[in-house]
Amino acid sequence: MGNLLFSPSGRINGSDFMRGVVILIAISAVLQILPLISTALGMLGIIGIALLWCWVVLYIKRFHDAGKSGWMCILPLLAYIVGGVIVGMLVQSMFAGDM
Repeated sequence: MGNLLFSPSGRINGSDFMRGVVILIAISAVLQILPLISTALGMLGIIGIALLWCWVVLYIKRFHDAGKSGWMCILPLLAYIVGGVIVGMLVQSMFAGDM
């Protein structure tokens, strides 16, 4: 389990990928419910960052299985950041007053 979710080296087949996805979705669901039970759970953000790493590792391994570089899973994140910067600049220029 640790190798599946924490080590980016290697390849995984479709069934291992789906097993990892189900595990991560279940953990995410539990983490979403926990703040409703107790407000003293301030460390959930750190666990969320660890889950983000697990998602990235899972997709890197799946990309390796498809014969592609693991760095390819960064492209959607880069597109999101670049798109956000462009939209932010456009909105700022639309609503900025004369300076």
